[in-house]
Amino acid sequence: MAIRKHNGFTLLELLIVLAILGIGAGVMAVSMGSKPLRMHTDIAAKESSALVRSARLEAINSGRNVILSASGSRIDAYLDTDSNRQVTSGDTLLTGMEIPTQVILTPYFRPVMFNNRGYLEDSTGAPTQLRMLFCIPEGSACKNDEAYARIDVNLAGIPEVRQGVYPPLD
Repeated sequence: MAIRKHNGFTLLELLIVLAILGIGAGVMAVSMGSKPLRMHTDIAAKESSALVRSARLEAINSGRNVILSASGSRIDAYLDTDSNRQVTSGDTLLTGMEIPTQVILTPYFRPVMFNNRGYLEDSTGAPTQLRMLFCIPEGSACKNDEAYARIDVNLAGIPEVRQGVYPPLD
């Protein structure tokens, strides 16, 4: 009986390899879940936290109030040059950032400000705290009614970024 020499793979061998690769890819996709989407919320929260820290430091260094304001998909920090505790045309835009389209900042917060000691206050000068939630959009709301990153800014004006799953604020 003559032995045949093989110069490649049979169709059956190729199909088995493709099936194994397909199963492996499926397992990877399930284990990854929504991590790529959550990465956008994490990045937006970290960049927003950096903006908050920068605004606080500017208030301390300049000895003037710095106002944080959110409008649409932007967060901006203004130097309160006219000392009226509101964003007006006379105020100087210090820094700002656009929230990526893959992320929703919820809820939009009322303007708050850092005083010259770096403490967080509302527009009346009362001490306040700030919480910003970042979620993945589904229409105009948060997907699955969940946020995946948040920033808590305490009375001393120190922001803390947290990752996890959080219910939306009421």
